[in-house]
Amino acid sequence: MKVRKKLKSPKILNSYINIGNMYNNTAQYDSALQNFNKASEALKVYKKEIPKSDLKKSDIYLAIGNVYNFKSEHNKSLKYYFKSLKIRKKLLDKNHIDLATVYGNIGTVYRAKSEYDKALKYANKALFIRKENFIENHPHIANSYNNIAIIYSSQGNYEKSLENHFKALNIRKKIFNENNNFELSTSYHNIAIDYDLQGNYEKSLDYLFKSLNIKKKFLGTEHPDIADSYFSLSKAYNLKGDNKKSLEYISKALKIYKKFKNNSKIAMIYNGMALIYKSQKKYKKALKYHFKSLKIKKKIFKKNHISFSISYNNIALIYSDKKNYKKSLKYNFKAISILKNTFGENSKSYFF
Repeated sequence: MKVRKKLKSPKILNSYINIGNMYNNTAQYDSALQNFNKASEALKVYKKEIPKSDLKKSDIYLAIGNVYNFKSEHNKSLKYYFKSLKIRKKLLDKNHIDLATVYGNIGTVYRAKSEYDKALKYANKALFIRKENFIENHPHIANSYNNIAIIYSSQGNYEKSLENHFKALNIRKKIFNENNNFELSTSYHNIAIDYDLQGNYEKSLDYLFKSLNIKKKFLGTEHPDIADSYFSLSKAYNLKGDNKKSLEYISKALKIYKKFKNNSKIAMIYNGMALIYKSQKKYKKALKYHFKSLKIKKKIFKKNHISFSISYNNIALIYSDKKNYKKSLKYNFKAISILKNTFGENSKSYFF
């Protein structure tokens, strides 16, 4: 009874969800979780008074999964996504559009976990349902192409990745104002990443700045997505040999990621800073940042996560440059062991 009095009305449920979404959209993840958990509490109290309460429970699970996804807590994210999916599959038609949302989100988590076959499986499920429900040039179909492209890029298949990114971009250009839609910034950013990985740095920089200019209109200057752009700009400048610009942008990215305590991104930044210092032959600093990155990864990833192979490979290269071949071989074997475990004997890897 005390809980009922405190919550006052079933309407409080939607208030908690709306507030949680607001906090999630502004990267205040702990506050978002607090409000989604309050929504779960309210649902238990007012279950009989709320229409379609089981679907509402699914919505809350999905929202909690989204928060953990943004926090890079992938196993927790999957736990809540599958809870949401189980309810929706039980209550909805197999091609209901609300299933596509969960499938798509599950795909993004598996991609982050380097489980690419599973990622493609769920991303394609989402695309199929969206094509069944929407017209050809619809934003949600563009989102599916974008997600599939990112998975291919993570596998190193940049041709397939760009093919899907441009499908997404062409749809978005047909339905949105080119300079005033956030989804266009996503396409521009992801196309830039593929060009960067192909070694086309001028095209990469062009698309990165297009993306950044749109993001700033929507997000301001202190959002994790802005940090993503700064990090990508740093990479492109580093590969062009402009270390000054590279350090400038990576430092901007680190400042934002630290503000939001995004440990997986901080580890990525330390790895990037190490590579910049390596290119300057500042090996002591380079090793310092690689080991800082590795220390964080050991706290947040399983021991055979693909990310460790990146760190081990890069550490091996530094020891090789220092002519410490014994240590170089040690870390090379660590990297190769993880790649074989993930991709098989004929694996290829792509670093930074």
